[in-house]
Amino acid sequence: MSAHACLLAAADLSAEPEIVRLLQASGIHVRRRCLDAADLLAAAWVDPQVPVVLSAVLPRLTRECITRLQAQDRLVLGLAHDSAHEQQLRDWGIADVLLADEPAAVVSLLAVRLASAPAIQRDTQGPGVWTLGPPAAAAPVAPAAQPPSRTPVDHEPRAMPHRRPGAITAVWGPDGAPGRSTTALAVGAALAAAGSRTLVIDADTTAPALALLTGVIEDASGILVSARYAAQGLLTPGALATIARPVTQECALLGGIAHGRRWRELRPESLIGVLDVAQQCFDAVIVDVA
Repeated sequence: MSAHACLLAAADLSAEPEIVRLLQASGIHVRRRCLDAADLLAAAWVDPQVPVVLSAVLPRLTRECITRLQAQDRLVLGLAHDSAHEQQLRDWGIADVLLADEPAAVVSLLAVRLASAPAIQRDTQGPGVWTLGPPAAAAPVAPAAQPPSRTPVDHEPRAMPHRRPGAITAVWGPDGAPGRSTTALAVGAALAAAGSRTLVIDADTTAPALALLTGVIEDASGILVSARYAAQGLLTPGALATIARPVTQECALLGGIAHGRRWRELRPESLIGVLDVAQQCFDAVIVDVA
């Protein structure tokens, strides 16, 4: 099944929620609602074929951003508050600009424009799922959330040999949803596409969202399960490779802890143990932090 889709970056519009509702009702899947140009560029990197709908006053938007968005003949549509903003978007290279006066009229015109764009394959896991590439062939079953037994888990890691420990990169940013999770996913996807076996860890103590964004289903928090193994001295590269959920063939995820009160269960020394083992079986480790 296929559907038309778009990335929407018009958070400044008071009618943005209504535009989203009407787009969905028109069969146009809103893959991501972006808050600023950095968030939009990261989302566009992950979804290189999806058309973009953006506002003229999107924070940090520049001519260079639009040029990057229009690479590979991507359809970019502009929403302008007035004629001055319309002219600005046209000067920046966007030929198709709509005045954002009435949500229903905007969506009707957008539907016509987007209908001419190639259809985007919808993920089978439902709306809101990010596609980082073809799914991995076999998803191992995650361990239950109970404390690990004293018998070590003995699975050979599906890792590529490398000469030195994998690099750890922390993705951090200020409060206010600046695009940390989007950036972490984009960096992980780029490294995986380049052939590096990559692990993305959701260590966001405020709003963990990587499992939701990637459509990964975890029976228990990956970061918490692996930390419990590490606390018992039982976390081996093979065990970590089993706990981590595959996103693509070369990219895996350790999901975060949904409830803040449970973060007390994650000891600093246990997290350090997880990172140490991750470096042994992954070429790159991306950590999304609050």
